[in-house]
Amino acid sequence: MGNSGTPWIDATFDWAVYLLADIGRLTGMSYELVNILVFIVIWPAITIGMAIWIGLQVCRNNQRKNE
Repeated sequence: MGNSGTPWIDATFDWAVYLLADIGRLTGMSYELVNILVFIVIWPAITIGMAIWIGLQVCRNNQRKNE
């Protein structure tokens, strides 16, 4: 599948494609839909949530330092 010329990158890409296809088969969704859900919805939501959580932790830490 992958053809970057770097074996470990190709193997990782192939593994990810097979994983998404397997998830699609198990859930009855298409590979494309699983791909969209993971990379357009779930991953960005987790990233934004983590950024907010880290920002809150930094604010709390700064408040404690100022006390």
